[in-house]
Amino acid sequence: MIDNAQQHLTDIGMIDKFDLICGDMFDENFKIQEKVDVVVCSYVLSTFITNFEDLKTILTQCRKMVKDDGYLLITDFSWVH
Repeated sequence: MIDNAQQHLTDIGMIDKFDLICGDMFDENFKIQEKVDVVVCSYVLSTFITNFEDLKTILTQCRKMVKDDGYLLITDFSWVH
């Protein structure tokens, strides 16, 4: 997914305005040098979250990484029967 974002930003001439970082949000040792403007969680909740503790862990990690005036973007889906 990050490869697609990088290619799209390159195609539209905006890659120099972004630093794209990919990491494991469940890895408590995963750190970034400074807080970011946006954290994107794409298909994380429906794919990896199986209980409240996992949800709490992932949202806590996201909160640590995003600036106070930043955004947490969650894109997900649910199965409808």
